[in-house]
Amino acid sequence: MLLYSHMSIYLLPESLLVGNQASKPRWAPLFPEFDVVWMQEELLNGNPFFPIDRPADRYSFDPAHRDKLRESIEFWKGQTHTDRLYRQLPATALAVHKDIKAADIGAYFQGGDGHYSPDHRWLFTHGLQYVIDKCDRELAEIDWGQPDSIQRKDFYEAARISAGAVIEFAARYVTLMEEMLQNEKDSLRCEELSEMIRICKKVPRYPAESMRLIFLW
Repeated sequence: MLLYSHMSIYLLPESLLVGNQASKPRWAPLFPEFDVVWMQEELLNGNPFFPIDRPADRYSFDPAHRDKLRESIEFWKGQTHTDRLYRQLPATALAVHKDIKAADIGAYFQGGDGHYSPDHRWLFTHGLQYVIDKCDRELAEIDWGQPDSIQRKDFYEAARISAGAVIEFAARYVTLMEEMLQNEKDSLRCEELSEMIRICKKVPRYPAESMRLIFLW
């Protein structure tokens, strides 16, 4: 939730869509909480290549962000998701993966980073408040005498936090668009912003009423 509270948001001129994952179009965020080794090796040390020198899938990295990246790497070293999983693996599994490189299991460590597709139809018809309410019911009914009680508690609390974060993210766009609306002179754009504000006040907390199709050529 902290990420959604502080990350940069914007709405492009004439856009009918809200939501972004980085501070500019065609930029991408980094996720140091998953792993920082590759960031240090590639982004800072150029091993095996700096991003712009890659034989394929080249991308640019603004050197002005190097100090901030270095600070983030130092903060997360030893406490990333990958670090925690490494600590739970037996020595034989680590040797197969890290020493002789007979198996690459790194993708599974970072599986939450863009490798999960929710049931969008279910989300559209239920909304995230439904998820929060269900989590509250499940938390209230946990049988603490069962061996999976702590696991259930952690899961439902995490799901509740995640759903609340997405709702808060939409609310930030409502605030942004209300500020834009105050300064907008074009009547058509005012209508568009007003409708987008109305939608974002309802979705994703509650079920969607309609679907807007936008074709990109």
